[in-house]
Amino acid sequence: MSLVNIRIRIVEYPALPSTVDCGGVVGFILTLKGQVFSLILYNILITDYYSASNRGDAAILEGELAVFKERFPDADITVKTKFPDAAELIHDVDAVAQHIVPFEPSNFLKTGATAFSLIDTTLQEYVGTKLPFSDFVSDKLELQPYREADVIVSTGGQFITGDYYPDKLGVHIEWYLAKLLGKPLVVYGQSLGPFPKPYRTMVRHALNQSEVIITRDELSKEHLDDLGVATPVHVGVDAAWAMPLESGKSRVERMTNSTPSLPEPSDGPLVTISARNWSHFNAADGQEQYFKAVANTAASLIEDENAEIAFLSTCTGLSGYHTDDRVAAANIIDYLDEEYQDRVTIISEELTPQQLVTLYGQVDLHIGTRMHSCILSILAGTPFAAIEYQFKTSGLMSQFGLEDYVVSIDGLNHASLLELANKSMEDSKYIKNQIDENLPEVQQKARENAEIAAEYIRLISH
Repeated sequence: MSLVNIRIRIVEYPALPSTVDCGGVVGFILTLKGQVFSLILYNILITDYYSASNRGDAAILEGELAVFKERFPDADITVKTKFPDAAELIHDVDAVAQHIVPFEPSNFLKTGATAFSLIDTTLQEYVGTKLPFSDFVSDKLELQPYREADVIVSTGGQFITGDYYPDKLGVHIEWYLAKLLGKPLVVYGQSLGPFPKPYRTMVRHALNQSEVIITRDELSKEHLDDLGVATPVHVGVDAAWAMPLESGKSRVERMTNSTPSLPEPSDGPLVTISARNWSHFNAADGQEQYFKAVANTAASLIEDENAEIAFLSTCTGLSGYHTDDRVAAANIIDYLDEEYQDRVTIISEELTPQQLVTLYGQVDLHIGTRMHSCILSILAGTPFAAIEYQFKTSGLMSQFGLEDYVVSIDGLNHASLLELANKSMEDSKYIKNQIDENLPEVQQKARENAEIAAEYIRLISH
């Protein structure tokens, strides 16, 4: 290629979209005939992706894959995940097992191998030598994707929070490994915090290993400011908003070769429900009270509105995943009187996020505990009543001006959930208008997440 009419443009961080002050650090960006010269990344490693069996995680990854492929069309993308088989089934991507996460101090063999790999990597990078059995341990932990990556992206979600420690200490060990290897690290589209006192110093130091942190809500940035994180922080949105709604058939679709469907509606509304088990209730009987609230609300909608109810959630036991919301749905149905049970269905198929959007688009109301079930219903243009178990749900709804359609899972009862469900149906037109007005901007911000990350990587690469 002939490099003609190339000029250097000096860009300061404050000129980047939505950035925070970084002390006026200067970077150089090449432009070719007036266009910004593309940053070439050959290998992108997306890590900390827990499981495609959680279709919320899957929607996030679908959005990330879409924007990265658009931004870096020649790059090879590899995914590190706890469940590689599920990732390959849902996404048709190259997936490799992530062994360092979760952190398991009682697993002496794994903990020893992880410590060995950190020492060995330090020796290789700074001394030019390696320990005996280096290759053997590296193969067992499947570390080669870290070494081959041009950039490492810690995927979106909410796992850097007190609810998931000490398991997620393994994430931080992985980030230190990235730093030892000299790899740019991007914390991408995450909700972060709150951070419990025993871990605050370590979490701050770990987050400071990254080049940039892109949150998906304002409260996460407040948590990071309170923690004293030095890494530049941007407030973005959830990566799932960039998910293509149409895609080629995944392996799981080709395997099932069926078209999922909902029950035939009566003359009343068709309502879907996403329910889950949750281990962090404030009250000892919180799970039972939550199940009863959902069951009694379903019964009231059947009795008062002649509704048809279908449990349609985002988590299944695909590929051995330990959480299956279909089991939670069955437990809730057990609380119903027999006369109502015939009006309730559990959708049991293994579906892609895109298929879920299609189904949510066919209903009158979605009652969603899983946050991404609400995201998928919004993508379908369907009114919702959200049950919040972590702050991320309120952060999401604030981006649409729909915070009034959220209720906390703690202290949830029949009256409060039914009131919200009825309010959402009564305000259906208003909710749809808010979605129509705000969704294009939110989707554009999801695409900008990748551009912000690319700007920082470009600057440190020159």
